[in-house]
Amino acid sequence: MAETIEVKSEKLKGKSDKKKFLETGRRALKEAIMVARAGNRAGHISKVIQDIIEKEGGYSIVRTLVGHGVGRQLHEEPEIPGFLRRAGSDTPKLLENMTVAIEVIYTMGKHDVLLADDGWTIRTKDGSLSGLFERTVAITQDSPIVLTSGG
Repeated sequence: MAETIEVKSEKLKGKSDKKKFLETGRRALKEAIMVARAGNRAGHISKVIQDIIEKEGGYSIVRTLVGHGVGRQLHEEPEIPGFLRRAGSDTPKLLENMTVAIEVIYTMGKHDVLLADDGWTIRTKDGSLSGLFERTVAITQDSPIVLTSGG
């Protein structure tokens, strides 16, 4: 589970739309979770995220970081990108009892990110703000079950 929160900073002064930016990410995650049902496809989740984020204009989905299956290993198949790489019907089918991490990873600018020399820190190439909202979800025939939540 991950959640971006607003931090007061002189550096961010004048970024009056950061509240809207964060609300957009939360909304994209909430709507994406609702389509995480057995019989749907990973692409259904991807499309919801992409549509909501990109509709706001100027926001971009990070292409190199994606949601994923969670099982014996933390990062398993299926990959669940926040954007459609191919037709939704060609993406993996969501199966009952599958567990996935749905991740909305996006920026206020372009989608390119850079990995720092420490091998962990990631920042946007253009210096724009970024956000991440993630929940782990169990797939069922009915409503998805959110296994992680913000406090």
